[in-house]
Amino acid sequence: MGLSAIREQWSGLIAMNGHMTVRSRYAIATGDLAVLSNEWTFEVDGERMSSVTAEVARRQPDGWLYVVDHPFAGSEPKTGGDRGRDGRHRRLSPARHSACLEEGDDGQDAAMGVVG
Repeated sequence: MGLSAIREQWSGLIAMNGHMTVRSRYAIATGDLAVLSNEWTFEVDGERMSSVTAEVARRQPDGWLYVVDHPFAGSEPKTGGDRGRDGRHRRLSPARHSACLEEGDDGQDAAMGVVG
């Protein structure tokens, strides 16, 4: 949970020695909240994955803190996806956020994660 979980997730991605390209789509702030979206592509060993993000950040005294980070917001969910028994998408707890990219072979099962 927290910074150690985020650090662990990123260290696995960095260890793949791939190439990531990120393009900011928009950042709209009002008061201490902001909604952001980026388009990203990650390539490694001839394989490529990409999506569009949806993020919410909160202004802190020392900068901005992401409180919602959905790295696959622009991807269509798979049939079934990350859903509960009632068929609705599940919300991930902070502990599950760091593991969301590890689900499935292509990360498409990731649902919205909440941190902070």
